[in-house]
Amino acid sequence: MNNNLNLLRGVLGEMRLDLLERENVVATGIGYKVAGGERTGTLSIICSVVEKLPEAQLRGRALIPREVGVSRPMWWRQGPFAPCRLVRAGGARRPGG
Repeated sequence: MNNNLNLLRGVLGEMRLDLLERENVVATGIGYKVAGGERTGTLSIICSVVEKLPEAQLRGRALIPREVGVSRPMWWRQGPFAPCRLVRAGGARRPGG
């Protein structure tokens, strides 16, 4: 598994920016494929997307390649990221304080 993980890290290092520049992709990483709601033992490049759309609705660079290096990427609906407010040590701020 370590050899496969290292190989995927190298591929993702080369492809991450290209994948993140695609419409709808909000994050990339490495994780286990999920099939039928169950985690498999197969490591894969994961592309988190705002919304998982049918291939027919995607055009050109919005499509994620069927293969990225040695991996068949998996799409995971993440939704949009939103910034959060940092909380100081000691708890949340109170109004006016």
